[in-house]
Amino acid sequence: MDAPFAASLPSCGTPVALADAVAEGSESLSQWLDPETAQRMSPVQVAEWVRTLPSSKLGREAKKSLATRVLTHDIDGEDFGALLDAGRWADLALRDEREAVTLLRLF
Repeated sequence: MDAPFAASLPSCGTPVALADAVAEGSESLSQWLDPETAQRMSPVQVAEWVRTLPSSKLGREAKKSLATRVLTHDIDGEDFGALLDAGRWADLALRDEREAVTLLRLF
């Protein structure tokens, strides 16, 4: 392996930790490949998904507000999708329609 590339990789510690990291990545990949999985996302998974959205799509403060709302109100993937579809953007702490449309398209 190229040394500069290897140096940039995060350390996972033990082989067990590395296996756990790979398994977690595989789970994320399978969720990404299966749109139905979005409906089964826990509130923590929804908040994590929001956190990973590009700032060009949803600003940092909007992502923080949305993730906070998702976690404090225990909004899972099914509820999140239903709130977006119903246009209940204020329930998700979204300030404007642009943010909601962006989330509808990405979710």
